Amino acid sequence: MGRSRSEATRASATLSAAVFAVFASAGCYELRQAGGQLDMFVRRRALSSLVDDPSLTAEQRDRLRVVWYARDFALRELGLSASESYTSVVMLSRPAVSYVVAASPPDRIQSYRWCFPFAGCLPYIGYFDRRDAVRERDRLRRSGYDTYLRGVDAYSLGGWFPDPVYSPMLERSRGGVANTVIHELTHGTLFVASEARFNESLATYVGDRGALLFLAQRYGERSSTYREALALERDAERWEGFLRALAARLQRVYASGASREEKLRQKESILREAREAFERLPFETRQYRVRAGRLEMNNAVLSNFVTYYGDQALIDEAFTAFGGSLRDFIQFLKREVAPQRRPSQWLAEWTSARRRRGAAR
Repeated sequence: MGRSRSEATRASATLSAAVFAVFASAGCYELRQAGGQLDMFVRRRALSSLVDDPSLTAEQRDRLRVVWYARDFALRELGLSASESYTSVVMLSRPAVSYVVAASPPDRIQSYRWCFPFAGCLPYIGYFDRRDAVRERDRLRRSGYDTYLRGVDAYSLGGWFPDPVYSPMLERSRGGVANTVIHELTHGTLFVASEARFNESLATYVGDRGALLFLAQRYGERSSTYREALALERDAERWEGFLRALAARLQRVYASGASREEKLRQKESILREAREAFERLPFETRQYRVRAGRLEMNNAVLSNFVTYYGDQALIDEAFTAFGGSLRDFIQFLKREVAPQRRPSQWLAEWTSARRRRGAAR
């Protein structure tokens, strides 16, 4: 659903199909969330009618203009699929549009999955009412799972319906708003059922790079807006490197021949050290310094991290074949990868074949 790289994943844990799945069947969860989604549809107002609305703050009006220009950039320069997404706004009086729950067993980094018709199985579930999310989190805790609950300010309906701007999203920086728009439009362009890791890794990758390209074009590389986005990008790299190393260390413990009790004991010791080490990282931005004091550390947080970043290295290697053209890369993905049932496997085989051809020259 966040995320500069930080702001897109992190606060925006794009539910992708999780919320549009409310229409997929007639269970209690689906019906309840469908009511929430219908309420969002009813609340929509045209973005063009709000950009000069004096009832909004100057910052909110500025961010709406960023949405407008970032959307145009994404469609025109990046070749993301055209739709009516981000041409309307839903004003809310709460700090998040939805609340996401993720979970993982206490002795391995493996996402708990919720399954829906059409949308497939997803490593998170979303609720419009935080109380419902708390109940689901508590149910999972009672069953022994590590859990992670967070509010999000944007999510994608996977291209099935136009996505509006939700007012909590307007609290982000210009770079964060642009990143979110491009991230979510990527979901609307390419979505593979039951492949959340690939879907989220790709949207995060395109959002990160696309936002910087947009900011450079719109504001200039010497602007404070662009420099702020670069600082957040550097902090995001520190954050990602830290969590990647932590996950690898824990995975070695979980894969060892130690007893379950010993694995859990080592886990708690490692996480205690990690919390202290995280607070000492030399973050440049206030956003990450605040996060250093708040971030939970458990398997659910790490499994969520893997969902959004697990295929980044693979995607980055594939991107190198396109001479730095994000647009050409996106067109390739739409043409070749979108039809695949196992996109990560297909892309890994494609990059491997390309490496072999290069070595044979």
